[in-house]
Amino acid sequence: MRNRLAISLSIIFALSVSVFADTLCMFQGDANFLQRIFQMQINFRGNQKFTTQLKLLANNNYYFNANLEHIKVSHLDLSTSLESTGLVYKDSSGSLKSLKGWFWSNYSLLNYKPFNEMSGSFELNQKQLSLVTFSWGNILVSGNIDLISPFNLALVLEIDEMDVKELALILGLPIEDLVLEGLVKGKLKIEGNLSNLKLRGKLWASNGNIQDIKYSDIFVNLEGAYPKINIIDSGIIDEDGMAYNLEGKLDLRELNNFNSQQHSIKIYPSEEKGFNWQSWKIRRKQMFGSDDELEFEYKLKPNRPFGLRFKENQEIFGVEHKIKF
Repeated sequence: MRNRLAISLSIIFALSVSVFADTLCMFQGDANFLQRIFQMQINFRGNQKFTTQLKLLANNNYYFNANLEHIKVSHLDLSTSLESTGLVYKDSSGSLKSLKGWFWSNYSLLNYKPFNEMSGSFELNQKQLSLVTFSWGNILVSGNIDLISPFNLALVLEIDEMDVKELALILGLPIEDLVLEGLVKGKLKIEGNLSNLKLRGKLWASNGNIQDIKYSDIFVNLEGAYPKINIIDSGIIDEDGMAYNLEGKLDLRELNNFNSQQHSIKIYPSEEKGFNWQSWKIRRKQMFGSDDELEFEYKLKPNRPFGLRFKENQEIFGVEHKIKF
């Protein structure tokens, strides 16, 4: 018998997980209290595997890693390796109070194809997970997720020039025969819980298609409770520079079928018929510490552009006339 104290636990058993109905999984766990290393592996049906390891280090530091192999969520198949380091905070009695740390992913596959890695920082206590920073590809996420029923969340997603199909994948939306194409940017706010999830935001897209309409620019204001979304005060500029109004209701579960009866979308020419936006340059500027600006520039004559500037959440706009030499 070795001259040291070590407690090791190894448990293997089968259980059914009620959340996934008849899903059967095999669980194996190991805890080494001397080295303060804890490991767990869960094997699900269909070659799905989840393995994790936690190491408690000196000075209240920790290291955590988790490997997900072909974990299926809705129509997604996710494989990735997650790592995290940080600090463990305890109260006066020595009980766990909270964690603060950083995390990142490696070797990520989504539906068997390489996908964007994620990274960020977080704070975790017994009641809530706070995402201080979280980036996944061209998406930045911040907000809070409650860890007690009814598991409310409040998240803000900022999207920067992302392919609409990649965005649909991340949001768990169907992409088979998706009728939307192009690059998208904007901001989405998600609040509520899984039984009552509310979405609100503004999106801009460029150089894409909506079914058989090719557009150069599209802007969408949306709000509603998932999966039904209201489209308000929105518009499309086609490849010839003609402006159209866009309004109605959209079912996010039917994005691959624009003719679905679940949708109620109207696309019709703007009242300003014949007005051509082709010669206008449209830019959106992210302003630090203030509202974003939307700029319109039109060349009246060579080197003499006429411009308009609009600020978000303000009812005034600026007009400028430049002469370039």
